[in-house]
Amino acid sequence: MIEHWTEIAGLLAALCWAIGGMIFSRLPLGVGAMNAGKNTVGTALLLVFIALSSRGFETLGALGGDALMLLAISGFVGITIGDASYLRSIQLLGPRRALVVSTLGPPISGVLGWIFFAEFLSLEQLLGMAATLIGVSLVVWERSGPLRVVEPAALRPGLIHGLIAALSQAVGAALARKGMAGLDPVDPTAAFVRIAVATAIGWGLALLTQRGGRWARELLAPGVRGRIFIASSIGTFLGIWLSLIAIGVLELATASTQTSTAPIFMTILVAVVWREQVTRRAWIATAIAVLGVVLLVQAS
Repeated sequence: MIEHWTEIAGLLAALCWAIGGMIFSRLPLGVGAMNAGKNTVGTALLLVFIALSSRGFETLGALGGDALMLLAISGFVGITIGDASYLRSIQLLGPRRALVVSTLGPPISGVLGWIFFAEFLSLEQLLGMAATLIGVSLVVWERSGPLRVVEPAALRPGLIHGLIAALSQAVGAALARKGMAGLDPVDPTAAFVRIAVATAIGWGLALLTQRGGRWARELLAPGVRGRIFIASSIGTFLGIWLSLIAIGVLELATASTQTSTAPIFMTILVAVVWREQVTRRAWIATAIAVLGVVLLVQAS
């Protein structure tokens, strides 16, 4: 039976991603090593979680070939391609512009949900989604610090990578929803398959490019391994698992909108933990986004 907390699982995932992101941002690691590390920790923790659950590996063993293939492709598209494109868009556009482009994810998810699952959003849901995305976008633009100047040559590829990221993550979510059909949304098996595939592909590419040894040394360095374990436990293990619960319980667009609120949580955490000043306009934008989330949750 689905408990009420699952209806806000996407918000909990966004909170986990915000906390993990704060820790990841302070780690002296390259993108490749960080991705490999977080995916490896997430896979290991999900494996332990499944082993200790009441059903153990029963669900994994009972997955049909079609479901397993859909979840595997979902991991490749949504995590391998989606995350890589998103990180590249951050490098080219800067985090604020990249986050604004990423807000295209919920509308794309809405279209995919309508095409493949006949999901029709009510007027209240559409208003909630619009308010949330407007609030998130305003918060991203209002974050303190100078806005990075984008080189003209980087603008177009940055936007392309951002669009690829939004599309890949939306398609990955749709494939995951299809592959999870018949599964208990709280079951961690689907999350394990997705991230395990992404981990295998990541390390496989590292070995082919002869970067595996260097990445392992960076990840196991003193002062790094503990922090990346904590960040991955929260941001990857819990974040991905909770996001799939949202995908299994809610409409794709609603789940995607909830998980897109990570910048809102980041703004609050930065103000509380790092004591950074947040503008009045950013707090107003946060209130708009929260109002949108309330409308979405009530309508769902």
